[in-house]
Amino acid sequence: MRQNNDIFDFELTSDEMAQVNALPQHAYYDVPEEPPAFALATSDYSKQA
Repeated sequence: MRQNNDIFDFELTSDEMAQVNALPQHAYYDVPEEPPAFALATSDYSKQA
């Protein structure tokens, strides 16, 4: 357990922080204007046997 906590014992330099801050900050998903057809589909379970 103690060894696992050792991974948190580090600091980033100013240059490393600049590299992290330079990473793109855009969303990793796309929200479409219109929902896809499957999201609007309904199921009719009354005809199930």
